[in-house]
Amino acid sequence: MLWGYVFLCVFLGWDGVCEIGQGPPPLRFRFLRTLFYFFIADEEAPVFTECPDDIEHELPRGVFETEITWEEPSAIDNSGILPTLSSTHNSGDSFSVGEFTVEYTATDENGNEGSCSFRITVHGESSIVFYSVVLFIIISSLKGK
Repeated sequence: MLWGYVFLCVFLGWDGVCEIGQGPPPLRFRFLRTLFYFFIADEEAPVFTECPDDIEHELPRGVFETEITWEEPSAIDNSGILPTLSSTHNSGDSFSVGEFTVEYTATDENGNEGSCSFRITVHGESSIVFYSVVLFIIISSLKGK
């Protein structure tokens, strides 16, 4: 019984004096509250539940860039706290002719990172080609005068 009571005093974290026995004088033990911290290492990266599909866009003639929009991806983490999202491009950014990779990174509170990526391909005339043709026409017309 004695050890059971001491166990309760120490491991339940009672402050103050634990008295054991009823005779004069009772045995007294002084205990300070003991704090226990349990640390569980989170090494699991956040997971994307949705990631946009690749996007292809055709520019009309004479247009050299366009705003491309997409549904922002979402991610979850095993901690239950939503991770922080960052990206290389944002929905609504302007894209010119070419191929681009958009990468999203989800970071949890412990620094674990998950990622998702998709490609944006914009087809159309390159502004360099268009302006080169215009410049060629202007120079040719000037030579003819």
